[in-house]
Amino acid sequence: MKIIDEKGRLFGRINIIDFLVILALCGLIPLFYFGYRILNKPAVIVETPKEIKEIEINAKFIKLTPETVALLAVGDKEMDQQGQVMGQLTWLGTSAPYRYNFDFGQSRIIALEDPKLKEIAAKFKFAGEVRDGGIYYKGQRVNIGLPLEFKSEKYKVQVIPMADPDSMQTMEKKPVWLDLDVTFTGLNEKTIKLISTGDKEISADASLIAEIIKTGKVANQSYDLFLGEGFSATAEDSSHRQVTVKMRMLTSTADGKNFFFKDFRITKDSPIIFTTDKYRVEGRLARYFEAPVVPLPEKWLKVKIRFSDLMPELIRVIKEGDEEKNASGKIVGKLGLMLANKPSDVLIVQDNKMVNIANPFTKDIEVFFSLLCVEKEGALCYKNYPVKMGNPIIFSTDMYSISGVIIGIEG
Repeated sequence: MKIIDEKGRLFGRINIIDFLVILALCGLIPLFYFGYRILNKPAVIVETPKEIKEIEINAKFIKLTPETVALLAVGDKEMDQQGQVMGQLTWLGTSAPYRYNFDFGQSRIIALEDPKLKEIAAKFKFAGEVRDGGIYYKGQRVNIGLPLEFKSEKYKVQVIPMADPDSMQTMEKKPVWLDLDVTFTGLNEKTIKLISTGDKEISADASLIAEIIKTGKVANQSYDLFLGEGFSATAEDSSHRQVTVKMRMLTSTADGKNFFFKDFRITKDSPIIFTTDKYRVEGRLARYFEAPVVPLPEKWLKVKIRFSDLMPELIRVIKEGDEEKNASGKIVGKLGLMLANKPSDVLIVQDNKMVNIANPFTKDIEVFFSLLCVEKEGALCYKNYPVKMGNPIIFSTDMYSISGVIIGIEG
């Protein structure tokens, strides 16, 4: 049998070209197989080792039941699944009633004590992961005021970081005196009278830590009422008072951005407690310092005024003792003795000359007035106009209003 017959078939069965094509395809099968294995080879993930730092922070354990308080002890630990210490209680303070703070807006904070739950100041040490410019405990970033969870074998509690310790700062804290505007709220009239410029708070080591350098506006206690759907209203409580002061406070900072007063970070919502030997008040940072309204010095001034071209009807109702009052009903002007009452002059042309003749229909009067003036920029003013000879003046009562000119000042 011929290997390739006259028709070009291999062993008389398959065309030689078809055989070569099949052979080529069979040769490509290993190429496709190994190419597929290479392309789908699982990626090798190289984990970056975690950077772990042991940190100790000032903290507060909150919402503690009496039973939990009895279980707390220095040295309590939280362990991970590998038996490594994740967190540890290193110091405990004295328990106090837990305080709820309710924010009503415009620096109005109401603090209520829970009759059963407690809170305790503490120091808390933990192994934290450093990443993204912060430090994390059990996957949660550690921030001042945000709660963490600490779970020992005996209990589970919430831990509130209170202040950055030195170990969390890249620089040492430095003392800085700051002038801040503070609004003290929830005051009664007795406390309002005690607050004055120069009041000081002295620390336990007898050093000055805060002082009122200027007292401002006293007003009724105000509240922001949030009514929903973007609506709000402002309400006043006349039974309580508030006062804005400018305070000089000894603070500390490590970065020039975060400042602490008596170990508490100063924020727009954090309370500022000021204690003197006479009183203790609580407030918040004010939006701005409101200066008190200082009444201008007042003085009664006797002046001589001429009123011209008055109608007979007006002359008949004008009399000595008439008074002018301001919007609040206070007497600010009194009409005194009438000095002259004569017909007004009319200028006419007679025989090519200008002459004055008496007007039979109008009269001129000259009277003394007592005016309640205020001193502004060195000048005495009546109804905001300087009292000077030649200046116009308007006198109004319940019955009439007349305009005249000042022709004399007696003081």
